[in-house]
Amino acid sequence: MSAEFIIDCDILITLVQERPILWDKTTEEYKDRRLTLEIWTEVCSLLKEDFETLPDAERNEIGNQVVHADIHGVY
Repeated sequence: MSAEFIIDCDILITLVQERPILWDKTTEEYKDRRLTLEIWTEVCSLLKEDFETLPDAERNEIGNQVVHADIHGVY
């Protein structure tokens, strides 16, 4: 298991809000799994500077933490 990765929920919320493909179900792009994966990878790279250079297992772990982040208690 990798070192603990702390997600800044305020930054995550902003990054997702800026990318409607991740949340706007009315767009055609929302249905494109390849494109949404690319955008989530971009978000992960912005949250963790060395994301692209990490081993696949660590990238998957961080990606899952980001995509499934519990942000309900933030506001």
